[in-house]
Amino acid sequence: MADTTQDAWSWRNVKRKTDRDDALKLLRLALVGQLNPAPVPAPVMRQWRTLIQAREATVVAQTRCKVRIRALLLRASQPLARGKRGWTQAALLELRQQSRPLKECQAEELWRGILAMELDQLELLQAQVDDYNQKLEQWAKSDERVRLVAGIPGIGAIAAAAIVAALDCPRRFRTRRQVAAYAGLTPRRFQSGQMDRQGRISKRGNPLLRRILNQAAWAAVRYDAGRRDFYLRLSDHGARGKRKRAIVAVMHKLLVVAWAILRDQRPWEPRPAAA
Repeated sequence: MADTTQDAWSWRNVKRKTDRDDALKLLRLALVGQLNPAPVPAPVMRQWRTLIQAREATVVAQTRCKVRIRALLLRASQPLARGKRGWTQAALLELRQQSRPLKECQAEELWRGILAMELDQLELLQAQVDDYNQKLEQWAKSDERVRLVAGIPGIGAIAAAAIVAALDCPRRFRTRRQVAAYAGLTPRRFQSGQMDRQGRISKRGNPLLRRILNQAAWAAVRYDAGRRDFYLRLSDHGARGKRKRAIVAVMHKLLVVAWAILRDQRPWEPRPAAA
């Protein structure tokens, strides 16, 4: 299996593309050392990755359903409470009381019928997410690697399972920079003559892994004093233009720590506070 994400594989501005041309290009790439092999995970690990991707797609669909419900209620002059308060059991029960089967709705209250259908969809998606979470939590309890990663403050069982599935064989990465590049967390570099500067992160790696790390980083900032101090120091205590850069640094640190734990098979240990 070859890695096709490199620039040498680009087929832009090609006048002709045939099987013979493809074979010739493969041969040239192999001769100049541009044919980078890509590791192939075991079938079981590929199944876990598929499950994690399916869960993420369901979570995205669930979020979109909530956005549609908010917009529907806003148009009907029935605004929903902000944040998590709008999705508590009591709030959902109140929404159910406002809804009505679509075939029973008059023309001036069709929004009630749409609300009923959206609530049915939301319940179905939530049940699917619960099933995914239950299966991943079972794996987290039975797999030593997932338990080790879940010991890091801010990383739960779901995030730990996703990190283990993404990294798979940690020893295939030689340095922490390679691990960060796999997740697309390394900065872009622009160099020409005397100019040499770094830009934002490349985002060329695993997008699902980045989303999981982003969620874990915010949880770590909230619940882990060490990560919170690190974030506040880099963001100048939450300055408006520095929050994203600081949270990316927390993501980078969490990923490197998880990689080191998987590589050495050692549990997480807090560092002693500096004098």
